[in-house]
Amino acid sequence: MRRFVRILLLTLTAVLLLAIVLSAIAQEGNPGLDLPQQQSDGTILLFMPIVAKPTKPIQTGDGFDMAVFMIGDSRLYEVWQSINNSQARHQTQIDGSKFFHTKNSEWEELWATGSFIYRGTDTSPGNGEYYTLRDYVNKNWRYGSRWAPRFWKVGQIFERNPLVTFYKKDNCSVVVQGTHRTWLKFEAYHPTFTFPSGITLSDVVQFAWLLSPKAQPTERYYYARDYGLVGWSSNDRGFSHISEIHAPGARPDNTRENIGCLNTSSNPVGIGPFTPIEPLPPPYIYRVK
Repeated sequence: MRRFVRILLLTLTAVLLLAIVLSAIAQEGNPGLDLPQQQSDGTILLFMPIVAKPTKPIQTGDGFDMAVFMIGDSRLYEVWQSINNSQARHQTQIDGSKFFHTKNSEWEELWATGSFIYRGTDTSPGNGEYYTLRDYVNKNWRYGSRWAPRFWKVGQIFERNPLVTFYKKDNCSVVVQGTHRTWLKFEAYHPTFTFPSGITLSDVVQFAWLLSPKAQPTERYYYARDYGLVGWSSNDRGFSHISEIHAPGARPDNTRENIGCLNTSSNPVGIGPFTPIEPLPPPYIYRVK
């Protein structure tokens, strides 16, 4: 009997210590979990790390972490497109250090650093074309452009001035290129946001694309935690928005279109380190995010 009691006490002690260690580890990696708490009478209340509490989007003194909203978890959903009254199946796909916002087979290429969200190529502007963005760095037009700060506060405005090059998808010949100076404003964070479809999502950020710092928005973008891009709107093209959410496994993953001749070089053909470059002409300026 004494041996049984001794074994039982040792087992309970081991379980108690394991619970404390696991709770501490979970607390370090997830602030939504609580550590054991000792009451005034000496009783210890344990909060086992089984189900975490919902957590708010990651914030620091520098603002919201845009990666939380822009990098989805690969779920599939439909977006109703107002311009042609159709639906496109959206999915965020992660490939190495890049993540892709796919729209059926078309895609937008992005990546995140500790300071910025970058954009590279977008195959969805239409007319059988795609475009790439480049920033001028160390006397070269480096592939990829800073699109937004990684950590951002509501109300702040970010200036961009990339070189934009439009190419034909079938042979990658240059259609047009030029610099494109615009501003992106972090307009709002919505704890919940209901779209015209009736779908309500949690943790949505709203950006405004501006042609000058004090201009009225030319277009707005909406990104939701766990989803990525879920909507965009403009005065002339209406509001494209999430319209249906697919259950896991209900639909196959999107297949990204392949452009075998895709140009990701530092300097595009015909552009040297000191070549004067004109601004991107209309109507192309309205086809670039």
